[in-house]
Amino acid sequence: MQANLQAQFLQQQRLNAAAAAAAAAAAGGNTGGGVVPGVMPGQTPNPPHPWQDMVRMQTKQPFNLKPASSEAAQKTLRQYERRDDEYQAILNTQYKRHVELAQEKKKLIEQANLERRIRSQNPAHLFGPGYQSFGNGKTGFQPKIKYPAEKKRKQQVRFNFSTEALKEQADKEECLVPIRIDLEIEGYKLRDTFTWNLNETLITHEQFAEVICLDLRLPPSLFVEPIAKSIKEQLEDYNLSAATPQETDELKTIIKLDITVGNKELIDQFEWDVGCPKNSPEEFAEKLVTELGLGGEFKTAIAHLIREQIHVYKKSLLVLGEEEQQHEPSQMGNAIRDNQQAEVFTPAIIELTDAMIERMEKDQTRESRRKRRGTRSRRSI
Repeated sequence: MQANLQAQFLQQQRLNAAAAAAAAAAAGGNTGGGVVPGVMPGQTPNPPHPWQDMVRMQTKQPFNLKPASSEAAQKTLRQYERRDDEYQAILNTQYKRHVELAQEKKKLIEQANLERRIRSQNPAHLFGPGYQSFGNGKTGFQPKIKYPAEKKRKQQVRFNFSTEALKEQADKEECLVPIRIDLEIEGYKLRDTFTWNLNETLITHEQFAEVICLDLRLPPSLFVEPIAKSIKEQLEDYNLSAATPQETDELKTIIKLDITVGNKELIDQFEWDVGCPKNSPEEFAEKLVTELGLGGEFKTAIAHLIREQIHVYKKSLLVLGEEEQQHEPSQMGNAIRDNQQAEVFTPAIIELTDAMIERMEKDQTRESRRKRRGTRSRRSI
C-alpha cells in the first residue's frame, strides 16, 4: 500500500511540472502579458505544494484500493484481518463483563436500599423480636424482678446438712490426705490432685466423684465408680502408715518439686522437718508462690506434692522398720551452703515451648501407664 502511494505521488509531481511548463510557454507567447488569477501584477506565483495536490486529488477522485496480487501481500492481509477479529472479540467480551458488573452492582445497591427501608420501618424483621419477658412484647404483664437464686444454672449436686451435723464435723480434727487421680477410660483422660479429710463423714466418695464428673463434663456412668474406688484405696493405704513413730526434735527429708502449669515449669528442692507439727505445706506453698510471682494453680500443686512425699517418706520408715530415735539431727558445719549445693537448692522457673510440653506429656503418659501396670500385681511403696 505504501509503495502504491509513493508511485502515485511521483506521477502527480510529473504532471504538475508539465502543466507549469505549458503555462509558462503560453505566457511568453502572449504579447499582452498574461495574468495569473489570484496573483498581483509583477508578483511571481508560488508553486503549489505536492501534498496540497494530493489532497485535491483525493477529494475529487476517491482512492480505490487494489486487491493484493502477490502471495506475501495476501498473507499479510489475512494476518491483519485475523488480528482485527481477535481484538474485536476481546472488546466484545470486555464490554459484556462491564455490563454484567454494572447490573450486579445495581442489584446490590437496590437490595441495600430495600434493607435500609425495612430496618427503619420494622427493625424486628432483621434483628428479631428480642427478649420477650414479662412486660415486654406480647405478654404485657408487670415486670418481675429475678433474684440471683432464680437464675438458670447448670445442674448441680446439692447437699443439705443440718446445723448439728456441720458443727460436729467442724469439731473433728482435720487430717488431710493427698489424693492423685490418673484414669484413662474409653478415650477420656482424667488427671487430678487434691487433698481429702480423713475424718470426713458428711460427703461420701461417690458424691464427690459425681461432682467431679459434673464439673468436668465427664460421663458419670464411666467415672464415678473408678474415682470413688481410687480415693478409697489411697485412704486405706494412708491408714496403714498413719501410725508414724514418735516425734523427735528433728527428722528432715528432702522435698523435690517438678511442677508444670501451662508453659511454666518450677524446679526446686529443699529440706522439710517431718517431725515438726507446726509445718504447714499450704502456708509454705502460699509464701513460695507469692515470692516467685506464680499463679494460684502452683499453690495447690506444691502443697499436694509436699504432703505426698511426706507420706511416702513416713511409709518407707515403717517398711524399713527403723526407729526415729536412730535418726539423729543433721550436723551442719555452716548455715550457708556452698555454691554447688546452693545452685541445686535454688528454685528455677523454665519457660517451655510447645515441643517441650508435648514431649513431657508423652513421658508422663508412659510413666503413668507403667505405674498402673505395676499396681495391678502389688501395692507401690
